[in-house]
Amino acid sequence: MIATTPERRAELVERLVCWKDGGVMVRDDRLLGPREEADRASLRFLERAFRVPEVGSVAVDRDQAAAWIRPARVPGNPAGFLGKLAAALRADDERGLGSATTLPRAVRLRSFTVYRHGQMLSTCEVLADRPGWLRLRHPTLRSDPLLAQRFERMMAAVPGVTRSALSARGSVLGLRYDRGVIAPPRLLRMAEEVLDAPAWWDRAVPPPERTSFALPNANLAIGAAADLALPALAPLSAALLIYSNLKTFRLAWHQGRRRQVGLPVLYSCIVVGTLASGQFLASALMSWSLKFWHDRLRRDLSAERRRLLAECLPLPELARVANQGDVDVLVPVDRLRPGDRVAVAAGEVVPADGKVVGGGGIVDEGAVRGRPGASRVAEGDLLLAGSTVRAGSLLMEVGRPVAAARVSAISRAILSATTLPGGVTAPTLKAERSAERAVVPTITMAGVGLLTGDLATAAAILRPDYATGPAIAVPLETVKDAADCARKGMVVRSPEAFERLARVDTILLDDNRFLRDRGLEVFEVRTRLPEDLLLRLAASAYRHLADDRAEALSNACRRRRIHLLDLPPREFDPGVAVEYGGRLVRVRDLDDGPLPKRSGPLAVEVDGTVVGVVEFEPGPRPRASEAVSRLRERPGTAVLLLSGRPEPEAAALAAALGIPAWRGGMSAGDKEAFLRACRALGRRTAFVGDGREAPGAASEADVAISTGGDPDCPDDPSAVVLLHPDLDRVPDLLEIARAHSTRIRGAQTFVVLPNVLCVAGAFFLGVSALAVVVVSNLSTFGLYRRTASALRSPRKGIAALPAPVLAPVSSPIASAGGTS
Repeated sequence: MIATTPERRAELVERLVCWKDGGVMVRDDRLLGPREEADRASLRFLERAFRVPEVGSVAVDRDQAAAWIRPARVPGNPAGFLGKLAAALRADDERGLGSATTLPRAVRLRSFTVYRHGQMLSTCEVLADRPGWLRLRHPTLRSDPLLAQRFERMMAAVPGVTRSALSARGSVLGLRYDRGVIAPPRLLRMAEEVLDAPAWWDRAVPPPERTSFALPNANLAIGAAADLALPALAPLSAALLIYSNLKTFRLAWHQGRRRQVGLPVLYSCIVVGTLASGQFLASALMSWSLKFWHDRLRRDLSAERRRLLAECLPLPELARVANQGDVDVLVPVDRLRPGDRVAVAAGEVVPADGKVVGGGGIVDEGAVRGRPGASRVAEGDLLLAGSTVRAGSLLMEVGRPVAAARVSAISRAILSATTLPGGVTAPTLKAERSAERAVVPTITMAGVGLLTGDLATAAAILRPDYATGPAIAVPLETVKDAADCARKGMVVRSPEAFERLARVDTILLDDNRFLRDRGLEVFEVRTRLPEDLLLRLAASAYRHLADDRAEALSNACRRRRIHLLDLPPREFDPGVAVEYGGRLVRVRDLDDGPLPKRSGPLAVEVDGTVVGVVEFEPGPRPRASEAVSRLRERPGTAVLLLSGRPEPEAAALAAALGIPAWRGGMSAGDKEAFLRACRALGRRTAFVGDGREAPGAASEADVAISTGGDPDCPDDPSAVVLLHPDLDRVPDLLEIARAHSTRIRGAQTFVVLPNVLCVAGAFFLGVSALAVVVVSNLSTFGLYRRTASALRSPRKGIAALPAPVLAPVSSPIASAGGTS
C-alpha cells in the first residue's frame, strides 16, 4: 500500500504537478525519500504508476523525494491521462508488476529510472528495436567506464549476440543478434542480470564518493572577480580564504609549538602573503587545483586497482550452477555456497575454491598458485578460484565461497600494498614528507625575495607545489609494480616494500628443501632438424604447461641464447600443440599414458609426424643456483646462506648453490640475532625464507620475502610472499623495485625543475604568483599524463624474434632410436 487511508491517497494525488520537466511530478518524503523504510512504498508506487498503459517511464530521485512520471508520447487528452494516473494511485489491490523483476533492486538506489518496453519494465532505455538490432542506454555506463566495458564484454558472450559495440561516450550499447536464437525481451533480461551482478572487484574496491567542489568553486569565482573586475569582493574572498584554511592554521600552530616547520607552516605563510598582497585569484586557483588533484588521485587509484585486479586475478561475474533439472542457472559468484555444483567450460574462470566432481581438463592456476603454465585435473582434484580452464569441461563442488578463497586473500594483500597512508596536508604521507624538505629553503628564499624585491616576489616564491606531483605518481606507480609482481606470482603486502627492496645490499637465504631441489635438465636431443630449432619449438610450445620439463627446455634455450616464440596454444590433448609456419607442432610424452611422466622423454611432432625426441635427467646442481648467480651479479650485493643443519651440510649446499658465505647450526633465535647484528652494522638486509617458521628473523630484516605461499597468514610478517617457492622470482622482484625507485626519483625531478625555474623567474624576471601556480599545475599534469600512460600501456609478452621457416619433413621418424 502506498497510503494507509483514502485521505492519505487523496492527499498524494493532490501533489501531482502537470507537465513538470515533460511529465507529471510527485513529491512525498515518506513515499519517495531516502529512508530505508520507504523502499517498499516506492515499489508499490511504481507498481500502480505502470498500470496506466500510457506511462512510458518513471524517474525517481530519492534525495529530492520526487518522481517524474512521463508518458510514452504526448497524450491528446492530458486530463484523461491524469485521471487514469490518479485512479491507479488510489487503487487498493495488491497486484504485482509481473515481469518487472529488477525493480526491488532499483528502488534501493538513490536515483533511478524505469522504462516500459512492450510488456517489459527495465532500468535500460531502449533507443532502437529493429529486427536483429537493439540499442540500450543506461546512465551508469557513462559514469563508470569499467562497468561499461564489462557490460559490453558480457553481452557479447550471450548466445545469439553476433556483435556488441559501445558508443563513443560509453552510455549506449548496440547489439546485433540472431532472431532465431534470442528475442529482445530475453536480451533485455540478460542486460538487467549483468547490471545487477557487478564484478567482484567492483564490490571489493568500490569507487570513492564524490568530492564536493562547492567551496573551491565559489572561492575561485569570487577571487577571479575580486582580482579582475570587482575589487569590492576582496574582503569576501579574504574571508573565504581564511575559512577554508582554518585547519591549516591549527596544524601550523601545533607544529610551531613543537618547533617544527612543515607544509602547514608553508601554507599558512602563503595565506598571509595572499592577504597582504591581495592576489586572491592565485590563491584560489592553487586551492582549487589541490582539491582537483586529490580527487583525481582517489578516482584514478580506485579505477586502476579494480582494472589491474581484474586483469591479474580474473573472476567471473556469474557462475553456472547446475540444479536438479539439469538446467544451468546463472548466479552471482558471491552468492555461491559450499555444496553448490558449478559447471565450468573451456575458456571460463573457476568462480570458487572446490574440487572436481565430474569431467576433466587442463587448468591454468598460475594466477593463484604462482607457477606459470597449465596442469591436467580430473575427478577429486582441487580447484582454486581465479584459475582458467584451457581445455575440457568440469563440474566442481564449491568448498568455500569466493570471499574466503585464496584469490581474495591475494587481492587483500595487493590492496594493502597499494593503499598508501594519507598525509595531513597532502594526498599521501610519503609525498608530504618529501615536500617538507623544501619548506625551509622556500621560506628562506621568500624572505630574501621580500628584502631584495617586494611582497609580490615573495608570494610568487612561496607558490610552487612540490607535493602534489609525487603524491599522484607514487601511488599509481605502486599499483603498476604490485600488479607486475602479482603476474609473476609475487604478492606484495606492504606499500614500502619496493623502496626497501631497492636499498638492499645483503640477501640472506634461509635453508629449506626448495634450495636443495635439483630439478631437471635436457640430457639428450635426437632430431633430424637443426637442434636449436627443435629446442626452440619444444620450449615455445611446452612452456604453456606447469611441468618441470618446460623449465628445463627454457633453461636449455637460455643457455644457448635461443629466443622463445610467442605461440599461443591450439590444443592441449595430448601434450600441447601450437601453430608455426602454417604447421601444427605438438610436444607430448613419448610414451602415451593417462598421466604425464613429469620426467620422461618428450616427442616433438610436426603435422602428426615425430621429428625429434628430448630426454631429461636430474640436474647436477640445485635449480636455485642460477637465481643465486643472478643475485650475485648485482653490484654491491652480498648473498649468504643461513642453515639449521650442521656446518658440513651447510657448506656443501652453499658450494652447490655458488654462495661464498654461510652459517650452519643456527636456531631460529640465532638467525634473528644475526639479522639484528647486520642491521646494527648498517647493512640493508633481505631475508628469504618461510616467514611462518622464522617470524623473528623476518621481522628483524629490512624486508622479508616469504616462501610460505600464504599471502593472508597473520603469523607471517613478510612484506612479500612468493606463491610458488621459486628463487628465480627474487632477482625479478629486485629489478622491479630498482626500476620503481628510479621512476619515483624521476617523478620528483620532473616536478622540482619547473618549480625551481619559477623561483628563479620570480627573482630575476618578475614572474607573478598566478603564473607560478599555472606552471606548477602544468608540470603536475605532465607527470600525471606520463604516469597514467605508462600504467595503461599494454604489457610486453615473450619476444617473437625472427626464426627460420620450418623445413619440410620428407620421411617420418619411426622411433627414438632411429633419430640422428
